[in-house]
Amino acid sequence: LLLTLLHFQITLHHPMEVPRGRQKYFRVALNQAVIAAVKPIMMTTSKELKNYNPEDRNCYFIKEKSLKFFTIYNQPNCLYECLTEFTLENCECVGFHMQRENSTPMCSPYKERCVVDARASYLASEVNKKIQYLREMSKLKRESKFTKKRDCHCLPTCTTLDFDVETSLADWDWKTFLEVERLSDDWKEENDILLQSGSHFSRLLLYFKDMQFLTQERNELYGQTDFWANCGGLLGLFTGFSFMSALEIFYYLTLRFICNLYKFGKDYWSGSEELLERKKKSDNSTFS
Repeated sequence: LLLTLLHFQITLHHPMEVPRGRQKYFRVALNQAVIAAVKPIMMTTSKELKNYNPEDRNCYFIKEKSLKFFTIYNQPNCLYECLTEFTLENCECVGFHMQRENSTPMCSPYKERCVVDARASYLASEVNKKIQYLREMSKLKRESKFTKKRDCHCLPTCTTLDFDVETSLADWDWKTFLEVERLSDDWKEENDILLQSGSHFSRLLLYFKDMQFLTQERNELYGQTDFWANCGGLLGLFTGFSFMSALEIFYYLTLRFICNLYKFGKDYWSGSEELLERKKKSDNSTFS
């Protein structure tokens, strides 16, 4: 039973991220061989979204948000810092594995329970803050008065890299494997200690699932250019309206009106042939 509980925890993460050994890992138990197929998952963001608010695009570009203990921002590091600050506020110390300043006290084993409880309380408070934040946003955003931000507000980075892992495992008869290896010329006598009955081994084989992988891009689904283009298309389809029609309306409401007013006067500004004929007859009758 003890051997089934003993295992290695394997975590695949970006080099700039803090490993999340308790949250995202796969097991390699003793006396087992594990084969893991790794598939990278990459998300990028179009540069056209830089003008959008981070809350609207749901991510941060580089240098849009800075951290206290890390030079490069990403969501796991941000959440790690928030958990550290929450633990310091509630326990007046931080765990030995947490980032801290030289003046920050480190929790003793006596306060280990406080560190564990602080983590659970932090996760619950983040869920409550998220729910309250969404309610206030849906209520006040309609009035264009929403300016409040959450404390940590740890959004993902606009360019992220994650790994999807598919594993398969089987029991490994490592003793037979080593006995065969012992017959080879490369075997060294000091390796005989590996065949002792108290030894246990595991085997892990990692490989990329595909030679290539496709990236995903976060892009603008419906922008201002698309909006005006669709408006023009709908107007042209249903009413025969076009850009030239808009120029003609502008011409008749401004230039044509001003020119006729200057040329024919305020009483005959329309330039109608009937009105001009009446004006000509009235002018002739006046002179006669």
